[in-house]
Amino acid sequence: MASLMMNAVRLALKAAGKPMNKPSRYLAERENREVPIRVDPPSDTDVSFNEIGGCAFFCVTPPGPLSNRMIYFHGGAFVNPMRKVHWRLIARLGEVLRAEMIVPTYPLAPQHDHRPAHAQARALLQAQEGRPFLMGGDSAGGNLALVMALAGRAGKVPTAERLILLAPWLDLTCANPKGPELEPKDPIIGLEVVRKCGKWWAGPEDPRAPHLSPLFGPVDGLPPVDIHQGTADLCWPDASDYATRLAAAGNTGRYYEYPGAIHVFPAVTFLPESKLAYRRIERDALGS
Repeated sequence: MASLMMNAVRLALKAAGKPMNKPSRYLAERENREVPIRVDPPSDTDVSFNEIGGCAFFCVTPPGPLSNRMIYFHGGAFVNPMRKVHWRLIARLGEVLRAEMIVPTYPLAPQHDHRPAHAQARALLQAQEGRPFLMGGDSAGGNLALVMALAGRAGKVPTAERLILLAPWLDLTCANPKGPELEPKDPIIGLEVVRKCGKWWAGPEDPRAPHLSPLFGPVDGLPPVDIHQGTADLCWPDASDYATRLAAAGNTGRYYEYPGAIHVFPAVTFLPESKLAYRRIERDALGS
C-alpha cells in the first residue's frame, strides 16, 4: 500500500495535469527550442564541470569521505535536460553511496538521435579503464545505463561493478499491452509523447534493437542490476518482466516494487518510499 504522502503527491500531480497530456504542444516546444540547452546546477551543491572525449559532464561531490564513483545518466524521455528534481536525486544518491557522481549532459532529441550520446557515453566509460565504478540512471537515463552495460558485456567499454536503475525506460516503443490500461494511473508519462520521443531517439534505426530498447537484449553476463520501480508508472510492466528474466539468468541484483509509487519517485526525497529505497540502495551497493 502506498503511503499517505505518496498518495497526496500522486493526487496533486493528477490535479495539476501532466504536460504530456498535450502531445502536440509538448513535442513542438522541444522541436522549436534554442540549442545548446543551458543546464544550471543549484548553488547549494558542490558541482564542477569537465569534459572527456567530447563528453561534457558534471561532477557532484557529497560531503564527507568518499569510497565510490558513480556514472549517472539523467532521465527526461531523451528530450529534457536535468531539472531540480534530478539534482536532489543525484545529491542524495551521492550521500548514500558515498560516491563522487559523474553526470553526463548528453545531446538530446529531437535535435540529435542516440548516436552522439552513445558515442560520448562510451568515451566517458573508456576513461574509467582500471577504476571501479557504479553506474545508474532514471527513466531514459536507466535505458542509457543499461545500454552501456550491454556494451560492456560485449567488451566494448569497461564494465560497472553494479547497476542501480530507477524506473528504467526499457522499450522505446512502449509496446507492452498493459500500457493503455495503466496510463490513466500514471500522473507523469503519456504514451503518445514518449513513443514519439523514442522514434526521435532511434533516428534511422529500429527502436526495438537491443542497443536502443534493452528489454529485447540479452540478460546474461551483466553485472548485478538493481531496479527500483513504482506501480503507478508506465515503466512498471516492462521493468517487472525484465527483472524476472534477470533472476532466471542468475543475476544477483535486486528488484523492488513500490505499490502506488509514481515514476522515478526517489527524486521526491522526503517520501517514505524514497527513504526506504535509499536504505536499500545503500545496503545492496555497500553491504551496510
